[in-house]
Amino acid sequence: MGTLCRVLDEQKRKSFDVMQRRTFLKRLLVVGGAWVAAQRAGWLPSALAQEQLFFVPPTVHHVSEDSATLVFRLSLPTANGLVRVFEGDQPVLELPYDASATLWQQVVVPGPQASHTYRYQVEADGAVPLALMAGQPGMPWEGLSFRTQPHPFPLRVAAVGDSGFGHTITRELGQVMAQQQPDFFIHLGDVVYWMHQYNGNAYLNWMEKYFIPFQDVLARGPHYATFGNHEQDGPAQLDGWPSYYWMFPPFNEDQNDFGARSWYSFDYNNIQFISLNSQLFYSYARFFAPQQEWLLQKLQRDDVRYTVIFFHISPYNSASLNQWDGLRIQEQWVPLFESAPCKVALVMGGHAHIYERLLQNGIHYLVAGSGSDTIYGEGVPMENRVFFARETCFPMLEFYEDRIALQTYTAAGAVIDQAELPLRTF
Repeated sequence: MGTLCRVLDEQKRKSFDVMQRRTFLKRLLVVGGAWVAAQRAGWLPSALAQEQLFFVPPTVHHVSEDSATLVFRLSLPTANGLVRVFEGDQPVLELPYDASATLWQQVVVPGPQASHTYRYQVEADGAVPLALMAGQPGMPWEGLSFRTQPHPFPLRVAAVGDSGFGHTITRELGQVMAQQQPDFFIHLGDVVYWMHQYNGNAYLNWMEKYFIPFQDVLARGPHYATFGNHEQDGPAQLDGWPSYYWMFPPFNEDQNDFGARSWYSFDYNNIQFISLNSQLFYSYARFFAPQQEWLLQKLQRDDVRYTVIFFHISPYNSASLNQWDGLRIQEQWVPLFESAPCKVALVMGGHAHIYERLLQNGIHYLVAGSGSDTIYGEGVPMENRVFFARETCFPMLEFYEDRIALQTYTAAGAVIDQAELPLRTF
C-alpha cells in the first residue's frame, strides 16, 4: 500500500501554510495541556484519570482513490501509537503515529487500491482505547472501515441537520440511517446544541450528541459537516475556537484561507460537492468576500457530472420559525447557482427544523433540519415547495450519472417521501 505516512507530511505542511493553517496546528500542540485542566475540573472519574481513552473517536473524514484521512483525539500522550489497516482479515499496513506532542491526530492512510474496502483500528500503547462516554467507564469503538473511490453507482448519501440535542429519537434515526448503508454522511449544521450541558465539557457533548447517535454510520465511511449558526455559540468554544473546527480539521488543499474547515469542496465519482458557511452573511463578515471569490471559482468548473451544494441556512423553507432567514442567500447565491457551468442539481440545508422539498428553476432544494425531536410548525407555504413534513427524518439520496433519487425515512423506518429528481437540461 505504499510508504508509511506521517501525520502531516512536508507537502501537506506547505499546503496548509498557504491556507494559513499554521496557527491552527500550533493550537493543536497547546490543547494537550487541556488534559491537565480537565483533571483539575474533576469531570473525569478518578478511576479513568490514567486510562487511555478516545476523547474523540477515530472516524474517516475523506477518501480518495488512493488515500483515506482519519481523525481522532486521545486522552493521554503516547509515543507508541499505531493504525492497523486490513483487507478482509489480511493485514496490509501498519502506520505508526506519535501523540507525545499533540493528542489530536490526523493520519493519512496512503496507497490503498481504488474501489476497495478496508478495515482499520487505532491503537495506543498496544491496545485499542475505549471511547469517552458520560457516566460510564467507556465504550468500544469498533467495526471501523472505509471504501476508496470510485464507488459503484448509485452513490448513496445520507443527510440531516440540527440533530445535536441528544434526544433518544436522534439515536433511533441514526440506527435507521445505518441500516441504509450510506457511502458517506453529510451533516447540515448545528451539529451539537446546549454545550453548557455535561458541565460544559466539549468532548462529552460531542460524544453524547453526535458520535454515539451516529456511531454505526460514522464507523463505516466518511462524514462531512457544514458550519451552523450554533457552532459559534459561546459554550461551543474549545480552546478559543468553535469546537466544530477541532472536530472537522481541513483534509485537503482546497479549503479556505483562515485555517479551518469553514468552506470546502470534494469530488466523489466525478460529482462535485461544495460546503459553504452561510453564517458569514450574518457574522465574521471579513471572511465573506474570500468565500465568495472561492465559490465563484468552483461554480465555473465544467469537468464534473454535476454539483451538489450544502450549507446550514436554507434559502427557502415553510417553517414557523426561521422562515425568512435565507432571504440574503436567495438574493446573492441562488442566481449564481442557476447560471453556473458546474451544473448545480441539488442544494441542501437545515436551520428550519422541518423536512421540505422544493423546486426552483430546475434546481432541487432540500430542507432537512429534522434530526431531533424539536420540530417546528408550518409557516407560510412557499410557492415552490413540492413536499412538506413536520417529522423527525432524514433523506437518503442516490446519485446516478444522470439523475438523483431519494427516499426519506423516519426514526421508525417509514418512508414518507420518495422521488426521482431529474437533472436540469443545460
